[in-house]
Amino acid sequence: MLRNRDVRIKTFYAISDKGLDRKVNAFLDDAGIEVTDIQFGMNFFYFSAMVVYRDNQEINGG
Repeated sequence: MLRNRDVRIKTFYAISDKGLDRKVNAFLDDAGIEVTDIQFGMNFFYFSAMVVYRDNQEINGG
């Protein structure tokens, strides 16, 4: 059963979409997470993303 304490978020921002891609992809390379959702946003100054995930290493005692 998924409990609220099992769910984590990580936020990213960058001044370019390519920079944001690099940051998010580097985070997603971690094999110990299970991504639930990714939300993107932008304004005049930067691009942002919020990754909702479960840390399987933490849940499994790793």
